[in-house]
Amino acid sequence: MIEELPPAGAVMSRGVRTWEVRVGNGYIRTIENPLERAAHDAEIVRSWLSPEDADHVLKVYAAVIGSDHRVERTPACAYIEASQIPEWLSSLPPQKSFDQGRRDRIVREIRSAL
Repeated sequence: MIEELPPAGAVMSRGVRTWEVRVGNGYIRTIENPLERAAHDAEIVRSWLSPEDADHVLKVYAAVIGSDHRVERTPACAYIEASQIPEWLSSLPPQKSFDQGRRDRIVREIRSAL
């Protein structure tokens, strides 16, 4: 899961659970912490792609893209700049249980959801 951070200039406060962001019309909107949201979304995708009767656990990783140096990664979510995406993807460990049959099944599920 890769999500994008709101522009640094629009962020009014960065809380643990929620952030306050200035939206285009001048109002301030409360949003879920983007790193927490990305980690939560990754867990949803993992559970969707790994049925309970599966004999393997699918690893899903989360990252938020941004350049605000005041934001720090969390144990469940990386925080990287857009230029670091290829390096981050290549740093993820290979999943040995992810054979061609499982890959084909997941591709079919994703395509059917689109």
